[in-house]
Amino acid sequence: MLKLRRKTGERIVVIPPDSGPVRVTVIEADRGVVWIGFEADGETEIYREEIYRRILAERAADERPAP
Repeated sequence: MLKLRRKTGERIVVIPPDSGPVRVTVIEADRGVVWIGFEADGETEIYREEIYRRILAERAADERPAP
């Protein structure tokens, strides 16, 4: 895990293979809560982890053979 300290308005750029860059911007940080903005091309999917896990579970369930 890469752990970085950023100030409000500063960005992190992630360049995944076979895709354009994903820009992550710290919008606001206050009392332990951080608002983060993401910019990416229209093809890139960005999820909160709990939503992504649900999607993976649903995909796995769809792949199971019917009884």
